[in-house]
Amino acid sequence: MDDDDEAYLAAAGRHAEHWRWRPDWKHDRACLWWYLTFEDAPAVRGLAQRVQDLLGRAPQLDLIPFPWLHMTLLEVGFADEVPAATVDRVVEASRAELDDFASFDVDLGPVRPMPGAVVLQAQGEALAPLHERLTDAVLSAQGADAAGAPRTFVPHVSVAYVNRDCDPGDVLGPLDGVDLPSPSPAATVGRVRLAAVTRERRHYQWTTRAVVPLANPKVPALVSATAGEEGS
Repeated sequence: MDDDDEAYLAAAGRHAEHWRWRPDWKHDRACLWWYLTFEDAPAVRGLAQRVQDLLGRAPQLDLIPFPWLHMTLLEVGFADEVPAATVDRVVEASRAELDDFASFDVDLGPVRPMPGAVVLQAQGEALAPLHERLTDAVLSAQGADAAGAPRTFVPHVSVAYVNRDCDPGDVLGPLDGVDLPSPSPAATVGRVRLAAVTRERRHYQWTTRAVVPLANPKVPALVSATAGEEGS
């Protein structure tokens, strides 16, 4: 982790309600994001299951259904504000940027608080370069003004969102002193997904706009455009 990661995680001295973030993101409004998804990574789901079982049904938390586990890479913009032709340029620019980007492994853990979520911290040497290449692609396709100011990239997989302001200890207490070994690697990344994401029933759901395979994938790179749409 770099200094920005440490600073962002340190900002989670108190949990704030996640759903207050981005009040313009209404429940029926889709936002386009580059995601890593884990439908073919049973170790990720298994680790998330163990964490959620320990957290229990704390009223402060909205546990994330397993079909919708993801790692957020980069925002492209609201679907109703980004023209279809621009989305196509973003996808093609991303394909070009990632043409020689090899598939890679990701490790998860430990569990950390973030300002509006409980997360599995993610490690992988290729995560930051992947984010940088996608950022370059979006900037080249949209222009700096349209793309907006970049956000700090803190690699993680959320397992629960916080639905009210509270102290992290109120929800993380059951994890104190618990050893949560994670398989290494937890997942192998062989593609990135452009997802049209909506907020539904206090979690995020998506439909797939595009899938960009990485070079020499160790996992199937061609998946249905509707993958990840059935959930609860």
